[in-house]
Amino acid sequence: MRSTDSVLDVVGIARRVPDVGSLVTLVRIAGGLHDVTLSAAPVREQVWRQTRRWFDGYVRG
Repeated sequence: MRSTDSVLDVVGIARRVPDVGSLVTLVRIAGGLHDVTLSAAPVREQVWRQTRRWFDGYVRG
Protein backbone atom coordinates (compact mmCIF):
# COMPACT_ATOMS: atom_id res chain seq x y z
CA MET A 1 0.00 0.00 0.00
CA ARG A 2 2.98 2.34 0.34
CA SER A 3 4.31 1.79 -3.17
CA THR A 4 1.36 0.87 -5.41
CA ASP A 5 -2.23 1.91 -5.83
CA SER A 6 -4.47 -0.22 -3.64
CA VAL A 7 -7.68 1.62 -4.61
CA LEU A 8 -7.72 1.85 -8.40
CA ASP A 9 -7.34 -0.91 -10.97
CA VAL A 10 -4.55 0.88 -12.85
CA VAL A 11 -4.14 -1.89 -15.43
CA GLY A 12 -7.86 -1.78 -16.23
CA ILE A 13 -7.85 2.01 -16.42
CA ALA A 14 -4.82 2.03 -18.72
CA ARG A 15 -6.51 -0.51 -20.98
CA ARG A 16 -9.52 1.81 -21.35
CA VAL A 17 -7.55 5.02 -21.99
CA PRO A 18 -8.11 4.95 -25.78
CA ASP A 19 -11.88 4.93 -25.17
CA VAL A 20 -11.82 8.21 -23.21
CA GLY A 21 -11.52 10.45 -26.24
CA SER A 22 -9.71 11.22 -29.47
CA LEU A 23 -6.69 12.79 -27.77
CA VAL A 24 -5.52 11.26 -24.50
CA THR A 25 -2.24 11.01 -22.64
CA LEU A 26 -1.14 8.00 -20.62
CA VAL A 27 1.90 8.18 -18.38
CA ARG A 28 2.91 5.21 -16.24
CA ILE A 29 4.79 6.13 -13.08
CA ALA A 30 6.01 3.24 -10.97
CA GLY A 31 5.48 3.50 -7.24
CA GLY A 32 2.65 6.00 -7.38
CA LEU A 33 -0.03 6.00 -4.71
CA HIS A 34 -3.74 6.67 -5.29
CA ASP A 35 -3.02 10.40 -5.00
CA VAL A 36 0.28 10.55 -6.87
CA THR A 37 1.07 13.99 -5.44
CA LEU A 38 1.32 12.34 -2.01
CA SER A 39 3.72 9.66 -3.22
CA ALA A 40 7.43 9.50 -2.35
CA ALA A 41 9.60 12.40 -3.53
CA PRO A 42 11.07 10.63 -6.60
CA VAL A 43 7.55 9.75 -7.77
CA ARG A 44 6.30 13.30 -7.20
CA GLU A 45 9.23 14.64 -9.23
CA GLN A 46 8.19 12.44 -12.15
CA VAL A 47 4.54 13.44 -11.76
CA TRP A 48 5.28 17.16 -11.87
CA ARG A 49 7.80 16.76 -14.71
CA GLN A 50 5.21 14.91 -16.80
CA THR A 51 2.49 17.39 -15.85
CA ARG A 52 4.69 20.28 -17.00
CA ARG A 53 5.48 18.41 -20.21
CA TRP A 54 1.77 17.88 -20.88
CA PHE A 55 0.92 21.50 -20.02
CA ASP A 56 3.67 22.88 -22.25
CA GLY A 57 2.61 20.65 -25.13
CA TYR A 58 -1.16 21.03 -25.00
CA VAL A 59 -2.03 24.18 -23.08
CA ARG A 60 0.83 26.61 -23.42
CA GLY A 61 1.90 25.34 -26.88
